Amino acid sequence: MVLPVKIFLSGAAQVLAYTLDISAKGARLSGLREALQIGSTVKLLRGASRAEFRVVWVQQLDAKQIQVGVEALQLTDNFWGVDLKPEGEKNGLETNGLLELSKTKSNKQPLG
Repeated sequence: MVLPVKIFLSGAAQVLAYTLDISAKGARLSGLREALQIGSTVKLLRGASRAEFRVVWVQQLDAKQIQVGVEALQLTDNFWGVDLKPEGEKNGLETNGLLELSKTKSNKQPLG
């Protein structure tokens, strides 16, 4: 999912980037023109949410485009502004409950 983010580097430097993939634990960012150091800590700003992430990998695609993988140092509820729960949990149903429901339905005898 592509979402704009602002990356705060050490000091006052700010870089605009965007997400390619997101999860509750981290993201793959692109649009960077400068390489970040693996292991370094950066702050990301997404809307009004701000959180610290660790750079876990860096890949230079060409002379002007770099992607980085970041992982959250502390899990934050809904940092990305997107519901990342599995489909069953979004509807208020737990996966185990759905499995139990399907088992009971499969044990019923056909009519007739």
